[in-house]
Amino acid sequence: MLHYESINTRKAYNADLAKLKNLLTTMGERAQQAVEKAVKAFMTRDLALADRVMLEDDLLDAMAIKIEDCCLVLTAKQQPIAHDLRVISTGVKISIDWERIGDNAYDIAKATHFMGSKVKVKVEKLQEISQQAQSMLKAAVKAYDQGDIELAQEICHQEKAVNDLFKEIFKDLSEFVTDDVEMAKQATEILFICRFLKRIANHAANIAEAIIFLETAERLPK
Repeated sequence: MLHYESINTRKAYNADLAKLKNLLTTMGERAQQAVEKAVKAFMTRDLALADRVMLEDDLLDAMAIKIEDCCLVLTAKQQPIAHDLRVISTGVKISIDWERIGDNAYDIAKATHFMGSKVKVKVEKLQEISQQAQSMLKAAVKAYDQGDIELAQEICHQEKAVNDLFKEIFKDLSEFVTDDVEMAKQATEILFICRFLKRIANHAANIAEAIIFLETAERLPK
């Protein structure tokens, strides 16, 4: 009888762990969608879309709280060890990164509003850093959902390229710091947007490192 109860308890616990993973995957997908919409709003000067991104940020905040509560309950139910403990501990960490990615999407949307509909400053590498950051983010969602270590490693390797690209953009934008006040303001806002994209890539790399630890119990050297 006790053995039967133990088996049922374990099954229920495994179901709860699977629920946590599904919540995290869903949150990652929503964070990815928020970034995609924020970038589209900026590129197309769609201020209504930027508004929606800002309003939907509360949903990601709520999901982060729900995941944290779920992790606390799972810890209280049993004394998780080995892989179970890694599922829970990385779950908290990854949810924080997803939430911050959502914050970055909000910030891009806010900067879009600040700039308005007329943009004087053109930055050729803006599209490139946007695509790279979004590619890393999309891969991070897939790597977590599938437990794909190789994909997670690729994400980590891509981070340096994004950081280097941001340095190039920073240098390019310095040319727009002129007596034209409006142009200088726009250059500053675009720099902020590029920095938010860089941070999104950095958070994607953090998630990738967490995935590697989750699947292998090994931490990447800093």
